[in-house]
Amino acid sequence: MSLREHGFRTYAGPWTRRITRPLIVTRYTLSTVFSSRLFTIFYVACFLPPCLFLITIYLRYKVDFLSGFVGFRDPDALIGAGLLDDWLYYGIVEPSVWVAFLIVLVRGPALLAPDLKDNAMPLYLSRPLTKPQYLLGKLLVLLWLTGAVTWIPGLLLVFVNAYYAEDGWLLNNLSVPLGLVATCLVWSGCLSIIALALSACVRWRPAATLGFLGLFVIGSAIGNLFRATSGDWYGSLIIPWDAIEVVGRNLFGAKASDLMPLPWAWGTLAAATALALWVLLRRIRAFEIVR
Repeated sequence: MSLREHGFRTYAGPWTRRITRPLIVTRYTLSTVFSSRLFTIFYVACFLPPCLFLITIYLRYKVDFLSGFVGFRDPDALIGAGLLDDWLYYGIVEPSVWVAFLIVLVRGPALLAPDLKDNAMPLYLSRPLTKPQYLLGKLLVLLWLTGAVTWIPGLLLVFVNAYYAEDGWLLNNLSVPLGLVATCLVWSGCLSIIALALSACVRWRPAATLGFLGLFVIGSAIGNLFRATSGDWYGSLIIPWDAIEVVGRNLFGAKASDLMPLPWAWGTLAAATALALWVLLRRIRAFEIVR
């Protein structure tokens, strides 16, 4: 039989719905992520902070000898003063911010680099998969990885605290669970897009990882130095940690931070995310020019 009779024919089978096509990229990427035994061990260890704080919540309400220590006295009485929200913020949101950063640092720079290095983008985008769908599938990987160890266990901790607190605590403090979810999603989304942009620009994974780490470490160092020398808050504009703390405290309903004004904190996160998204869209192409 001649090769001409084996020509290409249009696919006649069922098509995946457009809305679920990014999930195909997410599913296969997650299987690759958890193929690493070392990362799986690290990921399981990320559940340690919520477990420790769960013990702390139990001790706070059940062990009488802790009532004399600062932060553990009269849990129900502290609700009206707003101190309990600070206690929950430091116990739930603060560790979630760091855990999300570590997960994105470890896996984020490695999501796009292999596809770009092996020139696989024409192969991806030649199928019924658009560039936004491909990027959304990769983004959902990081959002799933961070969400499973941040706001999902955090909600469990909030509900446990509500169980031990006075009746009606949860209804009177709805900003706590809602602010927790919103803060984790905003922070994870910002980190994920920045990591994907670096992965698209720097195709060598170790260099992309060091670039992501250096972006936050060096930016924070410069911002703190400028803030210490000038005496004002403008140095916090290049410190993402300050921005997410101001935004997170506002969403969570905790005591407001004086690191920077709230609109400027939102602007810092939005500007960093928008810039990274623009770079990401520019770097992902359906073709490659070889010179």
